[in-house]
Order: sequence, then C-alpha cells, then structure tokens
Amino acid sequence: MYANNKSDIPRLQRLIGSLKGVEQVLTRAEAAETYHLMGNRIGDIVVPGDEHTVFGNLDAEYEKLPNNYRTHGSEYEVTVPLYVFNAHLAPSPITFLPIIRSPPGFLDNRDQKIFWPKT
Repeated sequence: MYANNKSDIPRLQRLIGSLKGVEQVLTRAEAAETYHLMGNRIGDIVVPGDEHTVFGNLDAEYEKLPNNYRTHGSEYEVTVPLYVFNAHLAPSPITFLPIIRSPPGFLDNRDQKIFWPKT
C-alpha cells in the first residue's frame, strides 16, 4: 500500500492492523528486511493476511475458495520447491541457501528442496 502522506503511515498501521484478517502491518523497511524484498519495488506499507485471509478484488463481500487455493504467497504457503533448469551460467545452489533458510519461521527448511540438475 502507498500512503499519500508519509506522516500518516503510523496511523494507517494502527488502523489497518486492527482489521480482521490482517496478521501484521510492516513498513517498507521492515518488509524488505523480513522478506528479502527490494524496498524500491514495494509500497510504504506491506499487509500480510492471516492464515484464512486473501486480499483482492471481489464481486461480492465473501468468496468461498477451495482448500488448496494458493495466493501470491504468504507465510502459510512457504513450502515451495525451487527449480533451476538449464541455467549454465547460474550461481551455485549454495548461493540461494541464505534466502531459503531465513528469516526464521518464514520457510519450512525440513521440506525445502533445491533441485539443480547436473549439466
């Protein structure tokens, strides 16, 4: 989310944080550090939903989604394999381990796998 007036950010954080379905409200800097994002590519406020909430435009107030429905990703959908195929000039798999293993609790390291085919 982008704020028209940066001085409104603390008030917006409190207001948005009180809404049902909002797990947390992060500033750009907090989100960039927590989720390894490029700060210049995200809004002033990042609002992850809780385990049962997906944000988006709907034609009605509520939409029943299948249990296996995936959103753009959340801390509740973090077990995602990383596949690199036919990338002869790509860095070694070890390069990606700090991203895959942190921040603590963000990815489930027990199930996380890197598939790196031999060329």
